[in-house]
Amino acid sequence: MTNQNLGSSQVTPPNRAVQGRIAFTPYSKEGERTHKASNVGSTHFHNVSFVFASPRPSGFTPSTRGMGYEQLLDNERFRAWRLVLQPGQSAPAIKQGAPGMRVVVAGGELTESVAGQPDRGMKPATGEFFWQEAGTTRSVRNSGTTRLEILEVEMK
Repeated sequence: MTNQNLGSSQVTPPNRAVQGRIAFTPYSKEGERTHKASNVGSTHFHNVSFVFASPRPSGFTPSTRGMGYEQLLDNERFRAWRLVLQPGQSAPAIKQGAPGMRVVVAGGELTESVAGQPDRGMKPATGEFFWQEAGTTRSVRNSGTTRLEILEVEMK
């Protein structure tokens, strides 16, 4: 990928994207920008982006995660984790502390369990993403035959 800011003749050197990478650019501090990103490689590039409606945090308190979750980022706007589950593996229950998003890095079969409700089986595909409301306590299990990788983000 290369990037070029609107009105500039300067193009950044090519940067190889990494599947499942999560990044944050503090536009509220650095100022708005319009840019053109170009895929100069030979493979497809997919990007899941979200833009905050307000320049300030919304006042949510994200949760903490237990065993199996790797915290990737924790800044003034959100907290993010990676969860990798091999077939049959599960992660302990967590309570979603703030609204956020689940992004599927490597799809497969996932069973989500919420107390008092029937288990919910899903077959999320790589690149899909789902909104997650705050307040739900859930556990997840890889009920498929392939590795499953998801990123979960909670807003602040």
